[in-house]
Amino acid sequence: EFVDSAAYPTLAPSMLSLARIISMHHPLSRPEVQKISLIFLKHSPPELSFQKAQGLKEQALRLLILLCTQGEAVRVFSAVTSAGFDSALLRYFMAAILQIVRPTFSLPLVRSLCSLLSSKQCVGALKSSHFDASGKALLAKLLGNFRGAISQHQGNLASCATATDKALVAS
Repeated sequence: EFVDSAAYPTLAPSMLSLARIISMHHPLSRPEVQKISLIFLKHSPPELSFQKAQGLKEQALRLLILLCTQGEAVRVFSAVTSAGFDSALLRYFMAAILQIVRPTFSLPLVRSLCSLLSSKQCVGALKSSHFDASGKALLAKLLGNFRGAISQHQGNLASCATATDKALVAS
């Protein structure tokens, strides 16, 4: 298997870089690029040092973040919700996402991001003292924007929001 081979530490960063380039030039490949990124996030070969393995995982997370900026945010958030990352990687991912997510919001984006944020693992990671105050402030601002968008009496988002959506944003 490739993960156990001697070539893995050398080729893995290049493969992730190639996947990034492919996603930028071939939009229809983005779901496959997401799968590749998630595969790299799940593997941690024992012969790699912790720093090297963590560096590869962070590179894979940056690829997921790039996919979010390329219109794949809903799909990425859903995948991250079910992926089961460790707390440090989840904090790294969420800190980056909080830097890039800005209004206006679609209802599927609000649903998928709120689902991720309300997952037990994400709540624990973000309540940790390792998640800095500026990140918590950005999170509070984002949630306030979500509440405002859902509760407005005008506009497409408020008119499409269900009671479940409102409860999810309020939680």
